[in-house]
Amino acid sequence: MLCYTYICACALFMPRQIHIVHVINNLSLGGAENLLRNLLPGLQEQGFRIDLICLNPLFHPGIKQSIEMAGIGIHVLHKGSVYNPTIIYSLYRLIRRLNPDIVHTHLFPSTYWGAIAIRWEGRKRCLIMTEHSTSNKRMKQGALKWLERWNYHTYRAVICISRGVQTRLANYVPNVHTVTIPNGIPIAEYTQLNPPPPNEETLSAFHRFYSKENDVLVLSVGRLISSKNHETSIRALKHLPNNVRLLICGEGAHRENLEKLIAAEQLEDRVWLAGKQEAIPYFVQQAQIGILCSLFEGFGLAAVEMMAGGLPVICSKVEGLQEICADPFLLVEPHDEQAIAQKIKSLLENETLYTTLKNACTAKAPQYSMDAMCLGYSNFYNQLCRQ
Repeated sequence: MLCYTYICACALFMPRQIHIVHVINNLSLGGAENLLRNLLPGLQEQGFRIDLICLNPLFHPGIKQSIEMAGIGIHVLHKGSVYNPTIIYSLYRLIRRLNPDIVHTHLFPSTYWGAIAIRWEGRKRCLIMTEHSTSNKRMKQGALKWLERWNYHTYRAVICISRGVQTRLANYVPNVHTVTIPNGIPIAEYTQLNPPPPNEETLSAFHRFYSKENDVLVLSVGRLISSKNHETSIRALKHLPNNVRLLICGEGAHRENLEKLIAAEQLEDRVWLAGKQEAIPYFVQQAQIGILCSLFEGFGLAAVEMMAGGLPVICSKVEGLQEICADPFLLVEPHDEQAIAQKIKSLLENETLYTTLKNACTAKAPQYSMDAMCLGYSNFYNQLCRQ
């Protein structure tokens, strides 16, 4: 009897586990998906109960495996397009069944479907979202502004992944409750001495492309889409010595355009579009300089990864990158290929400058660690549940 009474007393006074359901389009390879790959297991370790809802089953194996290995349930709504509005009813039913304390959405259209499903449900459930970008197509369509305002104001809070995102959102939709929690990376993966290499086929291709004894390797990581502005980085090679090579890790719809540009500039031997790569820490350790010339960026996660690996990283002078850049010298206008080339030359010719900026980048990267990110989200969730 005493034992039973003790157990009941402990259950009464122990803090209740907070249940959070994240909603995202799918787990393809991208910035938001990589954020969840690191964030969700970290939150689970901190005592939260986590479930993940994907609108469709487009999975990157590495991301899916990382989440499942943490014991997090992944629920898939259907096999079709994420834009199918019938998803709303399926999402509504699943949220009612899971009955979480917090529903947390990521990316369009998940942010819209989540808002509608919660309104439909009619319960006072805590709904939040993460805004991952400083720009999107809807921001440029004035006819959608009323719908955008309705959507953002449905949320209790919007987490912004950088101050640049927060500033842009405040200008776009006033009076939305926003908070900035910067993205984070697993710092140790980029500081280890011998990170795992890519598969044998990729490694052989890399060794044919780059000779460590004679060449200089500039690394860029990002999807092959227009906003990443790989064209300017490629054109900058025309103003640099022939031993400077550019390795671009990423895949996307813009590949054909980039291949045509590389051929037109006769840079086939100096630029390698390596496609999607898991072994980014390995390539970071092989490179001498990093570059990220995006036209806009919510948060330059790739820049932080390269900084953590000890590279001085040249960044576009745009919101989302300026705040993480370690030194003003490393900032350039996105389309200024000659300025980019001059920065690279200065780094290669001035050993003192190179070492100073390398150390500055290495020192700043830990501000954006996975642990700091998880702590930020944990504190915010606890704060919401106390309100």
